[in-house]
Amino acid sequence: MRHSSTQQLHAYWLRQRGGSPAPLRRAIEPAPIASVLGDMFILGVSEPDTSLFRLAGTRLCANLGRELTGTNFLSLWRGADRDGIGTVLHKITRDAAAAVLDITGQTERGNTLAAEMLLLPVSQNGQHIDRVLGLLAPLERPYWLGLHAIPHLEAATGLRWLQQDETPSARPSRTDRPLAMTSPPPMRQTTVSSPPHPTGRRHQHLVVLDGGRD
Repeated sequence: MRHSSTQQLHAYWLRQRGGSPAPLRRAIEPAPIASVLGDMFILGVSEPDTSLFRLAGTRLCANLGRELTGTNFLSLWRGADRDGIGTVLHKITRDAAAAVLDITGQTERGNTLAAEMLLLPVSQNGQHIDRVLGLLAPLERPYWLGLHAIPHLEAATGLRWLQQDETPSARPSRTDRPLAMTSPPPMRQTTVSSPPHPTGRRHQHLVVLDGGRD
């Protein structure tokens, strides 16, 4: 992870998770992560093709140029990116996996924003994953951010699954290759996860590769 905000939220999630695959929703308290609340969001992921923003930080909404609460997270993405992000959310809810993505967004005026997105599993009742805790951290804050809307996001440069016991650390500045969707690391058997599928496959322009991290 490159951004201090994603590192901070991931470290907090690890502490609240304890020995479980994912923390309970009620364990996520705003006070310890107050400095990153503006960039955070929580998704409800009970429906396969709909992941609604249940909460969306004010800075996140301002950066994208609209209120997000109650809207579909997948509507931020188009075409193959939308399908790919849907697959990522499915793996998070199925395997209690955690992911960090390099993404970009562009305004209608052609201004481009580079950002890092963190997606973490959360459980309402401890039996299955039905929430995703996320954060969108711009890697820089240009003067136009918040003035001009960013209608869609693109996941075009990389995805990395995080090990269950991985501690936050700085990563290389970028990966210059198409988004490679690798299966999350093997998980221990729990009521909220199942082992990842052992074979790789191609998902439109995204390559699904089994096992490991980039």
